[in-house]
Amino acid sequence: MSEKTKEDFFFSLSLSRETLADHLEALAKSFRIGKVSFTDGNETVQMDPEGDLAMDVHAHTEGMYNKLSMKFRWQTKPKNRQDLQFHFDDENEEE
Repeated sequence: MSEKTKEDFFFSLSLSRETLADHLEALAKSFRIGKVSFTDGNETVQMDPEGDLAMDVHAHTEGMYNKLSMKFRWQTKPKNRQDLQFHFDDENEEE
């Protein structure tokens, strides 16, 4: 059975539109190469997106306030394929 680990990273700051666009372009590049990493100098969270990913987008406006949220989800396959074992018993097989 694989060992489950939990890592969290949270980052919040105010940016210009141009700087935000630069960060989004870097994130897109990371998804393209399959290595997404977040670090703040003390902690690092590394993710390896693969296969099909799910994306949720939520856009909300209320008066002069605006909010855009994006969420990405995927499942990571086991790294050690040797841990996966299949066994088939065919009791109906003729000898």
